[in-house]
Amino acid sequence: MPPQNRIHLSYIKTMNHSITFPGAKALTSLAIALMLAACGGGGGSDDVAGGGNEPAPPAPPSGTTHTLTVQVQGLPEGAALPIRYGDLSESLSASNDRLAIQASGTTRIALGKLELTTEQPYLVQCAFAEPLAGTLQSDGSLQASFSTDATQTVECSQKIALVLQQRHVVAPANKGSGLNVLTANLDGLQAQWLSPPLMVNKNTINNRVSALMNNELYVSASEDDINSPTGVELRATDGVTARLVKDINTAVNAGVGAGSDPGSLVALGNKLYFSAEAGPGGTTLWVSDGTEAGTQQVLLQGNAFINPEGLTVAGDKLFFRSQAKVYAIDKSGTVTDLGLTQTAGSFSVVGDRIFLTDDTGSQWFSDGTVAGTREFQAAWFNSAPIEFNGELYFSGAATSGETAKLHAIKPDGTGFRLVKDVIRVSPRFVLGDKLLLTVNQRGVTGSEWWVSDGTEAGTQIIKDAIPGPGGLAPEKIFSLGERLVFVTKEGEAGSQAPYYIWTTDGTAEGTKRLSAEGVEAFATKNIFKGWTQVGPGHAVFQIHEGGLNSNVAKLWITDGTPEGTKPLLDKNGQQLEAYSPGTQYAL
Repeated sequence: MPPQNRIHLSYIKTMNHSITFPGAKALTSLAIALMLAACGGGGGSDDVAGGGNEPAPPAPPSGTTHTLTVQVQGLPEGAALPIRYGDLSESLSASNDRLAIQASGTTRIALGKLELTTEQPYLVQCAFAEPLAGTLQSDGSLQASFSTDATQTVECSQKIALVLQQRHVVAPANKGSGLNVLTANLDGLQAQWLSPPLMVNKNTINNRVSALMNNELYVSASEDDINSPTGVELRATDGVTARLVKDINTAVNAGVGAGSDPGSLVALGNKLYFSAEAGPGGTTLWVSDGTEAGTQQVLLQGNAFINPEGLTVAGDKLFFRSQAKVYAIDKSGTVTDLGLTQTAGSFSVVGDRIFLTDDTGSQWFSDGTVAGTREFQAAWFNSAPIEFNGELYFSGAATSGETAKLHAIKPDGTGFRLVKDVIRVSPRFVLGDKLLLTVNQRGVTGSEWWVSDGTEAGTQIIKDAIPGPGGLAPEKIFSLGERLVFVTKEGEAGSQAPYYIWTTDGTAEGTKRLSAEGVEAFATKNIFKGWTQVGPGHAVFQIHEGGLNSNVAKLWITDGTPEGTKPLLDKNGQQLEAYSPGTQYAL
């Protein structure tokens, strides 16, 4: 910091008020101190930063004070960005988006950690944009120049964040491939791999190896080294840098950490829950607030939860199973034994509740409280129901001995009714005022999309998209806002049949193959790794352009529209690639 600023900032110790000027939302005590110094005011032993015997430099000449207006753009609702200058700090938001600072000479201005009042579905990154009213520092701060009145913009962008396999990231010898974190703008630009990379835990890639919380992506990973001294542990990244949250399993063998192998990562509010193995005691349930001290085992009456499974968020509760018992945790961390026994199986989210079948075959709903955990005997669900217009729609019947058809019933168990006399029906998603379902009419249309408004007459096939007995047979279905996107073999049989991306909005006109430049028919090594939803409105997919023997895939992003389907490009305009060895499948 220049000498004159040491004098100016010394006045902050005794001045805590602020003054508002026309055109400026805040002029704090920093501005007052700087203006006083510009007029020759101040003095005393505290005028030298840090004390000591260093003589105070002369005050700058009067008339050199200028205003720098810092304006933030692209900050989503529910987020606040602290701006630090000197010893002071102000927070900008979408509604309070500018700050006027008056000073002379130079002053360091830094962006603080984003503060969230609502959960954000994407990473948010903010940085000073060009043209810079000063010099950008290596830590991302701005050494602002007050030689003239100026405006400096801070640009914030929402980013997807996901884990994919990157080539040549494994140390030592910089060879091999590993799972790393990738971020990109929602329009596909500014895509980049985390560097230095993280080696994300391959053993848990199908077991929720990452979760977004408090504007960081938490991952189960080790450093970029096969000889990591900590092993696979819980780490966090903002997409630019990464940090170790806690070394849970501190055991080391020949310099290589044992690691706790975190898995099943899921966020509930501002807490992250996951399984981890701290030592010989086995895998237990853990919770983290993102700090080392706040990362600890979840206990109930002093006992840990062994081998937690099925971690699922519904409403404001986390549900899980441990040693065949079903539990719920609320946002305060209170654990409730729901009194249910389930050795295997899954939980289905139905509104703010879960639906499950226990070890006796009985079907239950739970809102995470004992009083709200009730057996449902008014109907038999062949599959998990879906809420639509105040009713539960499902494939099932009054009893398990009857043929499953499309029925509806009120959540309280009354109003049981047949909606449509169709079998092999699966309610899938609600899009606005439409319930979308698939019906497999074997030997006729095959599996195609249907739409329902809840009436018999209003429940019908959208269109016979792929004529013939095979049908459209949609797979890997994602809900992206106002439409669904999915992959299909378009009626062709066989493991090597090509896949295509389709979309539907519940209308005949809107049910079609997604045609975009560069994306028509293409191949990927593995459909389950090559087609991933990221956030509520986007999916990332891979295209293998080198033929059946290629292990390198180009990366794309889509929002389900042709214009929103674009390659992921880095800052130099080059398309990013993933590394995907394995059995060849088409997409």
